[in-house]
Amino acid sequence: LNGLKGIGGNVYNGTLGIMSVMAPFFIGMALAEERKVDALAAGLLSVAAFMTVTPYSVGEAYAVGANWLGGANIISGIIIGLVVAEM
Repeated sequence: LNGLKGIGGNVYNGTLGIMSVMAPFFIGMALAEERKVDALAAGLLSVAAFMTVTPYSVGEAYAVGANWLGGANIISGIIIGLVVAEM
């Protein structure tokens, strides 16, 4: 069972874990299209703002921890996508 737990964790991080990075992009892009401004720029800026506020230091290595991706950080991703697209 422990072997499957490692595989399941990788599947989670590869699918649902990446959702918190995709949400600001697509929300910012959709809102920008509605406001008739550059949608791609709004999406990219939303992801950049999301990565800026996400803690990225894990011990001695500088990386985004897996606990900050997925459901744990999706709400902040949605809020950032909405705020950045409005700017």
